[in-house]
Amino acid sequence: MLIRLILCNRKYDSSIPYYYIGRPSPLGNPFAMTVKTIQERNRVCDQYESYFESAKAYHVELIAELLNLTIAHGTLQLVCYCAPERCHGNTIAQYLKEKLLEEGYDVVIE
Repeated sequence: MLIRLILCNRKYDSSIPYYYIGRPSPLGNPFAMTVKTIQERNRVCDQYESYFESAKAYHVELIAELLNLTIAHGTLQLVCYCAPERCHGNTIAQYLKEKLLEEGYDVVIE
């Protein structure tokens, strides 16, 4: 079974099933951009990667719920306001992908 993980912009793309990952959601990025530059976006996304390594231990049930939702529907949209720019959602999607691959699913991130 092919699973699709899709990063969507809340302004344009959201539909069901989706999970909002922007602020103030539990998986939101606590690191704010101070200026709108590529370097600043990369800084906060890199910080989130480090943060997520420890934070995922606090979100075991939520991550399990997202995995179950994804498997049940074959797709999950992670929605915030960054896409199609680099986003902390890339970190979340990659983690979900790794977990789904471990369970034997074929996974694409769009």
